[in-house]
Amino acid sequence: ASFWIGSSWIMMNRLWEHVKRINRKVAWWNLLFLFALSFMPYATGIVSSNFNNALAQAVYGIVVIATSICSLISYKVLDAPNSDSSILLEETKKYRKILLIDIIIKCIALVLAVTVYPQCMMYCVLTAAGYLQIAKLVIQRPKKNAQ
Repeated sequence: ASFWIGSSWIMMNRLWEHVKRINRKVAWWNLLFLFALSFMPYATGIVSSNFNNALAQAVYGIVVIATSICSLISYKVLDAPNSDSSILLEETKKYRKILLIDIIIKCIALVLAVTVYPQCMMYCVLTAAGYLQIAKLVIQRPKKNAQ
């Protein structure tokens, strides 16, 4: 859980280097992101004590998906007050594409966890975390100038 929280924090901080202005929507979505994120230690505790339980895995999945959705929307609402920052707009667009795939993976895992294989939620969250790390490295890689 702490690796996932730290990774989310690093991803968010990278974008905030380019933020010049915020509005009320930005503040509220970031507050909701932090609120959802605050449930991670509890959800992780529940699932670690009841790893084979579909309900425990579902609680964990809902918290993870809610956090990811709030993060995705936070990246979107940053665009409006910073519409003059092409760097930020490009970065938020990249991160939203990454997060959309991440959320799809987690939603599929949630369905599988409550219907067929409870442990699928945790395994898919780990898979999604690996995907996020690789995707972030790819988009953060410096572009080679065409000569």
